[in-house]
Amino acid sequence: MTSPIDAALPHLERGRDRSVLDWEGLFRRYVWNDEKTPFFTKVPDLTRRQADYEIHLHCVFLGVLFSVITVIFALGLDSDFGIRGRSIVAAFYGFSVVCAAILLAFFKPLSIAFYCTLAPMVAIASVFFKGLASNLAQIDHIVIFSILSLLLLHSFRVVAIVRRYPQMQQPSQPPQER
Repeated sequence: MTSPIDAALPHLERGRDRSVLDWEGLFRRYVWNDEKTPFFTKVPDLTRRQADYEIHLHCVFLGVLFSVITVIFALGLDSDFGIRGRSIVAAFYGFSVVCAAILLAFFKPLSIAFYCTLAPMVAIASVFFKGLASNLAQIDHIVIFSILSLLLLHSFRVVAIVRRYPQMQQPSQPPQER
């Protein structure tokens, strides 16, 4: 026999409100998943599937970042946005990095991994020698330099993953879909 409260509130199950989000489950599923986001797993311990996920995520981030850079330099935004005119050379280099990121994601050649590692170095050197717009705040400079530095550090990890990729083992079980 059900109580009147249980009959009136069918969305409650065993004292737990099912309408409340499971933040821990969502975090483990989308942000930190041992299979899909193995950033703190040592390179020798990675499986091929984990390496594929990490390389693809790196290539997506690199590709999107340098796609934006390509469009900005190809169009030559106004100096109010911090870019000083058009630069076909910078736009072409950004486009070549996007193409290299696509090749790295699908074929994983070591030479392309090295080329993609040069991209953050070139961007840091460009910021260092040419500078950024004077109307940007100090925190903007710190954020830009931090993002480029983290991308450079992760690029070295991607080179190590690509170097070891042929020796990596396939996982024993297929990926679990939720």
